[in-house]
Amino acid sequence: MVVYLDVLFAVNALMDGATLLAAARLGGVQGRKMRLVFSAALGGGYAVLGAVWPVLTLAPLRLLAGLGLCMIAFGRERHLARLCALYGVVAASFAGLAAALSAASGRRLLLSCGYYFAAAVGYAASGILLCGDAKHGALHRETETLTIRFGTRQTAVRVLHDTGNDLTEPVSGKPVVVLERKAAECL
Repeated sequence: MVVYLDVLFAVNALMDGATLLAAARLGGVQGRKMRLVFSAALGGGYAVLGAVWPVLTLAPLRLLAGLGLCMIAFGRERHLARLCALYGVVAASFAGLAAALSAASGRRLLLSCGYYFAAAVGYAASGILLCGDAKHGALHRETETLTIRFGTRQTAVRVLHDTGNDLTEPVSGKPVVVLERKAAECL
């Protein structure tokens, strides 16, 4: 089999770029574009070096290389460990989606355009449908319990603490809370 190093570089740089972008979207961070591009280019370069020196394809070295890519891409972010974990999950998800499509179609999609299709579908799902979902949770204490009283009734609801896009009532300018219908009916 013939491997063209320029194609290998371009494919891996593109996939690393898509994976880093998806991890950034899931983590709810606005990554610096030049850092992401540089990191993706280094990932493509690592793939080329792995073709030349097969020792670089050993799993521990590949994991360290992935960690290095994350540190370059997200080095200034507060939650670097979380973003690195998201990068690993996204990369595994892309590969799993490509393997599932390969098994379903009966063809080896990892060697053709199927891997790109899997990455595009995975990026769309993570970047559009799940945008910022991984940035909220118990570790960040962004969810709180709010007790609402109306007359003599009261109910406790879990709310997401808004960290920058505060909703306000247009006439008075006072902050508002958006409730589910079930929570409002309890009052």
